[in-house]
Amino acid sequence: MKEYRYYLTQRGPGPGAIFKSKDNLIVSVEDYGKKVYVCGGECKAWGHVEYQYPLSQKDIDDYELVEDLYNEA
Repeated sequence: MKEYRYYLTQRGPGPGAIFKSKDNLIVSVEDYGKKVYVCGGECKAWGHVEYQYPLSQKDIDDYELVEDLYNEA
């Protein structure tokens, strides 16, 4: 099954930082413990969340996420 990864660039995983939906299950969440380079070194993130289905652009924007375009999942 393909997973859709989104990076948390503004804050670590926690309440208010991760989009939750009964229709789009969270597959996994990882907290890096500090900001590390992701997306081929183009940005830094506190962690990532992987979903069963892709998020809408509105959800990505609302939660200040960065989509994994490098298929690091």
